[in-house]
Amino acid sequence: MNRKRAQWGTVVLSMILMLTGLHLNAEDRAMPAKFMMYYGPSDNEDMFDATRWFASGQYRSRPGFEDYPVSMLRARPVPFTRNQIADFPIVAAMALQEHYPEADHLKLLDSEPDLSARVRYAYSAFAEPDLPVDYYYLYIELDGTRYVVTFDRDGQTGALRKKTYRARAIIGEYASQAEHRKVFEEIEAQERREGRRG
Repeated sequence: MNRKRAQWGTVVLSMILMLTGLHLNAEDRAMPAKFMMYYGPSDNEDMFDATRWFASGQYRSRPGFEDYPVSMLRARPVPFTRNQIADFPIVAAMALQEHYPEADHLKLLDSEPDLSARVRYAYSAFAEPDLPVDYYYLYIELDGTRYVVTFDRDGQTGALRKKTYRARAIIGEYASQAEHRKVFEEIEAQERREGRRG
């Protein structure tokens, strides 16, 4: 009887050690010892130790950028405030005025549309060491043309940075714009369900 107990104890111990080893190996694969990230403009080749931002769970690696860590993904994007949502038409108008001056951007300011359902989180990056910035896409349709406006927020405070508002027209069937076309289709389908689109 004692011999059987000893054998059973050995089996249980072996299983515990094996499972512990698998768990540790999984953690080793999932979490590198150090996260080095590029920061600043695209021509900057300097890196810094950004481990704390990943170890805290706030950010994670961006698929496809593991070997060239210039950007990352936020685990839980910070919700926008009511005032920030109210500023979306201004953000869109400023971007269109700069990049597409022929577009009637004043319509966005005059009508003040609710664009809260037309914003999507894109990715994050570091503007400077330990200064994360979160980038967003704002999907606009104006006079029959679709535009994607890119803007950013301070990754720590959530404040709009008001530095880089960019706009791009989504025209044609370019493969590089396929994801944006898909989002526009989702937004339009939702608006039809809500009766806001004919």
